[in-house]
Amino acid sequence: MKYFIILLFFVLVVENAWPVNTEVKGFIALDLLKIVKENKKETSFQTGIGVLDLKFYATHDDLSAKIKLDLDDSKIDEAYNIFEEANISWRISNYLKITAGKGLVPFHQKHFGVIESSYVDGGSVLGAENSWRDQDNKLLTIISIGNYNMNVINHMTFYGDSKQVEKDEFNQPKIDPIKDEITYTRAQKFRTDNERGFADKIQIFMGPYSIYTSGIYYFNDIHPKESWAVDIGGNYKKDKFEIWTEAMYGFHSTHPKAKYASCKQYEKFFQLGGELYLTHLINLLTNFEFILVTDNTWTGPQNKDNNFKLAVGTKFKVRKNGFFVVGILGEKKHRWINNQSLDSKKAMEIAAKFSFWF
Repeated sequence: MKYFIILLFFVLVVENAWPVNTEVKGFIALDLLKIVKENKKETSFQTGIGVLDLKFYATHDDLSAKIKLDLDDSKIDEAYNIFEEANISWRISNYLKITAGKGLVPFHQKHFGVIESSYVDGGSVLGAENSWRDQDNKLLTIISIGNYNMNVINHMTFYGDSKQVEKDEFNQPKIDPIKDEITYTRAQKFRTDNERGFADKIQIFMGPYSIYTSGIYYFNDIHPKESWAVDIGGNYKKDKFEIWTEAMYGFHSTHPKAKYASCKQYEKFFQLGGELYLTHLINLLTNFEFILVTDNTWTGPQNKDNNFKLAVGTKFKVRKNGFFVVGILGEKKHRWINNQSLDSKKAMEIAAKFSFWF
């Protein structure tokens, strides 16, 4: 809470002391009613807050700053953990911008589904085993070349993780004796001899089309191999409808004592969705995704996990910045161990959500 008070004080001081334009924006999504049924489990009725974002912006000539509070995190009392993004951008020219601080690595498209986020943003009822998820909370420097008028933007990123591995005097990772896992700490900076990451995302705009291709690479000195992934996607938007798609292939490897350990893990992800604008008040939505994960584990067996989900729904617009969504989602998960098939899991979710931007 003290960091939030300091932030508000800073915004008020800046607004009145210098000719700086400040702005506060936010987004809240409420689960008015969510009904979840998994096989062999009782039906669950849920209600509450789904997503809560609060962002602060400040601009002065060619300089701008952004702070996004991570209000969804349960450990906001930890120093610097409350800030999901805290960065400064300098627009050197119309086609060159540099951003540095803490934030999101440009890689995924991150398009929301219907009543749940995409798999790369953790949106699974049954739980997905993928490691290449939203690359947020990173310490980074981004060089952006191009702009919308040039029909192309290239984001080149150098980054490290704000969640650092704790090490002993011999430069070996500390292991929690109770959990038998590596211990981590939040950090304001990272060292390239310990870790380093690179990403490149190229966006191309052609009328109603927006397409991109991206790649990402990450090295950590305690991991046996470098992790990497490639991604491609885009959308097509006209007056009456919008279509989006994304496909990713990646490799991930971690220390055997990591919280989610994987020796050699391969991941395939695909998303295809659309929104049809029936009237100025009612839209129809659909979204299909699958993610396939093959993990050659440290303990020997090969695990394979396949998740599929399909969602459909209707959006009712109350105002320009507020709407209801009522939808239904079906998901199936299948697992193999050393090519031996295990029982599959199925789940169905019916939800009514209300979202509001401010």
